[in-house]
Amino acid sequence: MSLFNNIIAALLFLTLTRVDSAYRREVLQAQESAAVDGEDCPGRGSLQEYADYFDKQLRTQTLLFWYDKLDVENGGFDLDPDGKHIVAQSRLIWLFSYTHLKGFNADGVDSLNAAAAGFEFVSSKMRDPVHGGYYWSVDKQGNVQDDRKMMYGQSFVLYAFTTYFKASGDPKGKELAMELFQTLVDKAQDTTTGLGGWFEQFTADWTVLSQGDTPLSQPGSKTHGATIHFMESLTDLLLVTGNPRVRAVLAQVVDKDIRLFFPPDPDEFVTRIDFSGNSIGRLDHYGYGFEYAWLRIEAQRALGRSLNWDDYDRYTRKMIEKGIDAKSGGIFDAESLVWWAQAEVMSGVAVDKAFRNGSEYEDVLLRLMRFVECAFVDPKDGIWRWGVNSDGSIQDDAKFNKWKAGFHDTRGMVKFVKAYKAVSK
Repeated sequence: MSLFNNIIAALLFLTLTRVDSAYRREVLQAQESAAVDGEDCPGRGSLQEYADYFDKQLRTQTLLFWYDKLDVENGGFDLDPDGKHIVAQSRLIWLFSYTHLKGFNADGVDSLNAAAAGFEFVSSKMRDPVHGGYYWSVDKQGNVQDDRKMMYGQSFVLYAFTTYFKASGDPKGKELAMELFQTLVDKAQDTTTGLGGWFEQFTADWTVLSQGDTPLSQPGSKTHGATIHFMESLTDLLLVTGNPRVRAVLAQVVDKDIRLFFPPDPDEFVTRIDFSGNSIGRLDHYGYGFEYAWLRIEAQRALGRSLNWDDYDRYTRKMIEKGIDAKSGGIFDAESLVWWAQAEVMSGVAVDKAFRNGSEYEDVLLRLMRFVECAFVDPKDGIWRWGVNSDGSIQDDAKFNKWKAGFHDTRGMVKFVKAYKAVSK
């Protein structure tokens, strides 16, 4: 064959390959869209059927996946090649403690052993014995990488240790939870700006950071996320200890601190404020609006108060009005369809069902459940992807990292199953 013919043949091959690749991409995208459109993934017809589906997923896939992340050699959980971060480590301690408490077990998974291994690593390698609190990150062996203290991370340690104590009965869990609570009251409470609430970003010795780079949001600000997670951790700590100081701080957070971000009018909801009280954040974190609504109900319940369902309904209705994607039925959070926001809708509607037998939001939830099954859940391992597009195509296939560690989705599934399997029996 002449050189000319060889060149023509090569060009033809490349052209056909590109056409074939483009065609295969189009087919794949069509398949992904078809799954959400109902051709390959018809979904299930009722919330009770979805309760059975997620119950099975938890017991046969979810727990096995996260159990495999145990770092047998070094301790803790191995999720990130860059090291071990306090949020992910704490979330997995919480996950194995919580699922054990709620009666979700899987063959080959020793949930209490996993929780204890995580607890031992965090309490021995990430706890600051000099200044109190917990470092932001360590390397795989437990050597300190970033000794700064973030309120967001401290809240998850508090939540994890409290839940670990409830599940295991290990008194060290409650002891260290109360120690951290006192450290936060002493070091993190804002007594200087006039706003109240809590500072969120600190050096190792608890000096407030007001400038420079930090692992989270910009210094010199306060966020809805840190305050929400502090409220949820205090709620569990109060239920475990009955401590009057914990009660007083939780009441302060519920009545005043959380209102810096979630006022009675949901149209005035803000995500971040500076130290002068000015809003400097986005206004479209609809997943957080759902999460706030049900977590405040649980906090009021722990305080022994009447439950403010009017506040819950105002926020839930507004988040549905503004945040639900008409095409997919999922809920947006900052213009993205991300896994955790869908899970907070599950938790919110489950709390509504469990506490007052509510049904107003069930049609919204059923459509969202179908979107979760058909677009977010990878059927190979049952783990939810980070993010998808409205047509069901994958936006971000991440299943685990220093932020994503089975927290929101596992909690949502457990609460949902508990609420709706009970209804079906």
